[in-house]
Amino acid sequence: MRDSAGFEALYVAHRGHVVAYCLRRARRPDAYEAADETLLIA
Repeated sequence: MRDSAGFEALYVAHRGHVVAYCLRRARRPDAYEAADETLLIA
């Protein structure tokens, strides 16, 4: 089982940066989906 507290800390710390990167390269809905998928994989 994965550490949910560790994932939450990673998500909170980096989501804004990952979303900003994705927004520069994709349309808004796609960017948010790509950011969430990226963090889930990480």
